[in-house]
Amino acid sequence: MESLTEQSAPDAEAIASANNIFLKGKTFNDPFHGQVKVHPVCVRIIDTPQFQRLRHIKQLDTCYLVYPGASHNRFEHSIGVCYLAGKLLKTIGDRQPGEEISDKDILCVEIAGLCHDLGQGPFSHVFEKRFMPKMKKKFTHENIARTMFEYMLSSENGQLKKDIQEILTGCGLSRFDEQDFTFICEMIDDPKDIEKREWPYKSRNKDKSYMYEIVANKRNGIDVDKWDYIARDSYMLGMKFNVDYNRCFTNARVIKCNGINGRQDSSNTGNGQVYRKQICYRDKVAQDLYDMFYTRMTLHRRAYQHKTHKIIGMMICDALELADAHFTIHGKRISETVDDMEAYTYLNDDVIQLIINDNNPKLDAAREILLDIMYRRLLKCVTQTHCKDKNLTEIDLKEGIWGYLKGTGVKEMSLHYDIVKFNYGMEDKNPLEKVRFYTKDYLDEPIKLAKNQVSYVLPDVFEECIIRLYCKIEDPSQESIVRKVTTAFGEWCREKGYPLPQELSISQTEMKQLTEVIEDASYDSRTHMHVSSSQTAVKQIAESNEEASDDSKETQRQVSSSQTAVKQLAKSSNRELLDDIRETHMHVSSSQTAVKQFAKSNGEASDDSRETQSQVSSSQTVAVKQFAESIGEALDDSRETHMHVSSSQTEVKQFAESIGEASDDSRQTLRQESSSQPTVEQLVESNGESSEDSRETLRQDGTCEDQTTEPFPEPAQFVTSGEPSSSLFLFSFFVCFCVFLFFLFI
Repeated sequence: MESLTEQSAPDAEAIASANNIFLKGKTFNDPFHGQVKVHPVCVRIIDTPQFQRLRHIKQLDTCYLVYPGASHNRFEHSIGVCYLAGKLLKTIGDRQPGEEISDKDILCVEIAGLCHDLGQGPFSHVFEKRFMPKMKKKFTHENIARTMFEYMLSSENGQLKKDIQEILTGCGLSRFDEQDFTFICEMIDDPKDIEKREWPYKSRNKDKSYMYEIVANKRNGIDVDKWDYIARDSYMLGMKFNVDYNRCFTNARVIKCNGINGRQDSSNTGNGQVYRKQICYRDKVAQDLYDMFYTRMTLHRRAYQHKTHKIIGMMICDALELADAHFTIHGKRISETVDDMEAYTYLNDDVIQLIINDNNPKLDAAREILLDIMYRRLLKCVTQTHCKDKNLTEIDLKEGIWGYLKGTGVKEMSLHYDIVKFNYGMEDKNPLEKVRFYTKDYLDEPIKLAKNQVSYVLPDVFEECIIRLYCKIEDPSQESIVRKVTTAFGEWCREKGYPLPQELSISQTEMKQLTEVIEDASYDSRTHMHVSSSQTAVKQIAESNEEASDDSKETQRQVSSSQTAVKQLAKSSNRELLDDIRETHMHVSSSQTAVKQFAKSNGEASDDSRETQSQVSSSQTVAVKQFAESIGEALDDSRETHMHVSSSQTEVKQFAESIGEASDDSRQTLRQESSSQPTVEQLVESNGESSEDSRETLRQDGTCEDQTTEPFPEPAQFVTSGEPSSSLFLFSFFVCFCVFLFFLFI
């Protein structure tokens, strides 16, 4: 944010020391840091086209298209880093006067913090991490920042350098020499490994090695750049993270350490004998530092690596790639501007608007992609999964997945791949492994804290990788492509041993459940097993009743056959069941017709025959009573058998209901089976009333109403019978018994 207020200072002649340098500076009202005072040399650098360019480069590149509040720029972030860099070094100087921190040192560190992002390209990380690698050009924004700062000092006949010297003189400071400008450039440039035995820098000696780790810290990642962007980004994103850098600043202390365990131990060898001064922290702020790294990872997860944000970045990269050969800035292609700082000064986020408004027909392809972004016609994130293979590349990912998609109708150009890593800032390492601490009682003795000395709930793994697959879907009819791509991605994950995507895992679970239901619905296996167990139970009951009468054994045989009928009925349709019922009805009807005809023929017998039959009837009555008693005993056994069979049928029925969702035919069969019994009983009743003559004869006999039936008598019984009602009774008894058993066990 640009300042809301500007404060002019008295004449430079009234300033005696660097302690009063802020009297000629400016005050910026920062949304996070509040009133930020900036040195006049820094103000002069801010008022250059190269620094003003940062107003048009978003801090979070395309994240503002997902989080509308994240529209802040590199301009205000650079001012914040400048402020924090000076504040940290001044705090150390106040607490440790023996470190001999000069005002020039403080100013150089502030300028380095102010200029550290001068090399950022349009859309920041999209340009650096995606576009430039596609153009096969080596590029880091730190290196370009140093090149840009050197260009600023030399351009316009070195006017900026002259102005800086004049301002320093006016502030009562000695002029910068070349070593001071080099010091600034070294802090801006890519950090070097200062733990090597040979000191890599020229402008400052190794006694000031800690100053190189204030703006950009390669050793452990704790620097003012990180403190500012974590605080600023979380504020602008609307995520209420509290990072208290003031507590860390207050507890910072410069101590000479070696590279192994922090202690000056003569037994250490190799890199352990290289001692460098570094910024150490009080042991009590270790948890605060862990919280800072965790907050950073959370910002990456929720915002910096948001899938829609990444999709838009990919599309912008594709558009810049297509436009590179046909679009120039100050006579340079987009990819060539990094070699010309004058052209690079005019390259910022506005480049996409320039491409959209350009009438060159060769830019139509790039313009179409940018318009898709504007109208929110974005790529679709088809699927994603986690993995631990940190060596996986996009080329390996593309080749592996495409092997499963060949011949499926999916276009290779419609797919985009992305490998996202979330960590604590030091890849898969614990960042605090390289941080040294001190205790209250031993201020100058550095120590190394293990995780369990800080907390037992700290992570064991400090990095994870997410693989994302994007696809271009132009209309809803192409949703089948999504399924094909998801399936292929799942197969590739199985091959590599990676976790299945969440959406594929859910569908696989449902498929597994459905498969189990279908397997349970197999009549040849599961149903047969239950029916067989029922038959086994019947067989055991039959064996225990070996002393039962022949009629009872016949009943057992009929029960066994009924169990077979249960299995057949479970497999048959309703129509087949009705055919069986109709056929049974026909047999019963024909039997009753024969009874009626026989009764009529017997009715014409002579009176002598009736007398003979009366005598035979009396003997048969006795026989019938005895037979009825035997039948009663058989029925008791039959009822017990029926109870066992009924329980078996209940199990079969419950099993059939459990597979009801897997087979509509099975449900229909069960409903017909459950409803067939009352229908058959009504049919039996109707058949029992089908012959008026038979009913009349049965009423005359009066003894068969509550009796159980017997098997069909032989024809000779009817010939020798002297009484037609007795013969009819026996016949009707047999018919009712057979029909009752048959339909009862069904």
